[in-house]
Amino acid sequence: MRLFHIGVVVDDIAAQARVLGEVVGMRPVTDVLADPIQRVRGQFLAGADGDGVRLELLQPAAPDSPVSTFLERRGGGLHHLCFEVPDVEAAVAAARARGARVVCSPVPSEALGGRRIAFVVLAGRLVIEFVEQAGS
Repeated sequence: MRLFHIGVVVDDIAAQARVLGEVVGMRPVTDVLADPIQRVRGQFLAGADGDGVRLELLQPAAPDSPVSTFLERRGGGLHHLCFEVPDVEAAVAAARARGARVVCSPVPSEALGGRRIAFVVLAGRLVIEFVEQAGS
């Protein structure tokens, strides 16, 4: 298991990408992509050298998006940590066995080329996303 990306909810992807580029040198490594299952628009950013952990900027694409309430209540910000795992079902089962609440069972992700993702919430409200390794 490795940290794959950090998800950040924003109200304007383009504006936040521009600020992150100016302040910390991050740059977009994908176009803004729509995910109809999660009802979000997202874009991945990385450091100038392309290495390191990526940031995923997420913007609601519909009023009932899973991140709409987060944006309304908190004004955006750090939303989740995403870990790449060999088996998303096993990762979800292990988290559930340790008391995590499953908020999104495994589904394909448009932004990640159809790789399956799932979301769980740990005690203390920490949101964890699991993404299945490519080719799994």
